[in-house]
Amino acid sequence: MVEAREASLVILADDEAVHRMRVALRKLRTVLRAFREVYGRFWVENIRDSLRAAADAAGGVRDEEVFLQRVRDVKLTGREAASRDRWVARRETTLARERALLSRRFDAGLLDEPLQRLEALFVLPVLPGRDSDSGAFALAAIAGAEAAVSQRIDAARDAYRAHTESPSEAAHAALSEALHALRIGYKRVRYIHEIFARTLQPEAAARGKEAKKLQGWLGDVHDVDVARPKLAAATTCPAVVRRTVLTQLETLASERLAKLVTLFDWNGTEAHDSADSSRRAAVIEA
Repeated sequence: MVEAREASLVILADDEAVHRMRVALRKLRTVLRAFREVYGRFWVENIRDSLRAAADAAGGVRDEEVFLQRVRDVKLTGREAASRDRWVARRETTLARERALLSRRFDAGLLDEPLQRLEALFVLPVLPGRDSDSGAFALAAIAGAEAAVSQRIDAARDAYRAHTESPSEAAHAALSEALHALRIGYKRVRYIHEIFARTLQPEAAARGKEAKKLQGWLGDVHDVDVARPKLAAATTCPAVVRRTVLTQLETLASERLAKLVTLFDWNGTEAHDSADSSRRAAVIEA
């Protein structure tokens, strides 16, 4: 709560503030999801919805930040690099205005109300029947997050196979949506492990690191889906820069997707959970 509030106050002064705020809000929503049966589903979901609205308000700015960083990271030389840098500089001017508008929304209290209700919720005593051992509670929360990821892995596998067998725009969109959902699932697994790290065994920490790595791979794939329409609409960006940027981003996304296919054996006949943890760890490490 403190991280989210502090980050929302320095959006204009800190380029990473929007990212930190959204991560903090995601963690809050993740832990609240686990606590629905403790504090009451109605109130918890109401607060989670308000936190999601605050995070969504900053989503456009964050997407633009990630997009421009990806464009900056693309390897260009000579005139192409100079053209890219000039275009990015103009785009950053627009981003600065969007950040200022976003900052005013948070200064006006966009985040204050849900955080105040959350503080009030934590003051309330927990009903005896809803109290439980922290270790058992943590394991149950992780089991729920892992089960959701397992289902999303299967959905992504089906979407990948459908796209491979009959490529089309609809199949590509379905695959992108399934991979994005899997990324969100891994975020939840990662944050649950981080939140309950003190009550878990060391192997659970390793699983949290694995989830972070896979979240990053899936993020590289998702960034291409965000960048593609932005580049298509960027008519003032030199054509050669657009082509080079998109080619390099798509190459990275293809590499990440290939790793996921290998990791979960989406080209095979076995279910993903047949892969033992040692093989999975070896693929990720490689």
